[in-house]
Amino acid sequence: MNSLIVSVATTVGAVLLATMAGYGFSRYNFKGKYTALYTVIIVRMIPGLVYTIPFYIIYQNVGLLNSLTGLLISYITFSLPLAIWLFMGFYDQIPTEVFESAIIDGCNDYGVFRHIAFKLVLPGIVVASILIFLGASIKRIRHLARLPQLERCVWP
Repeated sequence: MNSLIVSVATTVGAVLLATMAGYGFSRYNFKGKYTALYTVIIVRMIPGLVYTIPFYIIYQNVGLLNSLTGLLISYITFSLPLAIWLFMGFYDQIPTEVFESAIIDGCNDYGVFRHIAFKLVLPGIVVASILIFLGASIKRIRHLARLPQLERCVWP
């Protein structure tokens, strides 16, 4: 049951954060945009096992060591880079004229995201959700350091 809870919560959290982050990176130009994008992709390229000891030390100090919340935070952290890049690709495929026409019709930035962009990337949300759910449900090695008690372990 813990596996299902963690996998679903990871999927929902990562998709919500990545849809907004991907939209922001795709639609807006701001200072440090490319630095942030390259940081996201570099984090994705580093193997997850490199983060295990730092996560263990931080979780031990913060009190998240034997909790599903700590496991959920780490799974979302590792799922976000892939999801952000996926959503950026989906948002980049939408013509800018669609967004401009929504602004002319009276939508603010949040309205354009909610009513136009979000609905146009629903197939991308399904794809990202499947990938994130599968990734969260098959992780074995990293969660063993964060949940040493057997009754709290998440089994695929």
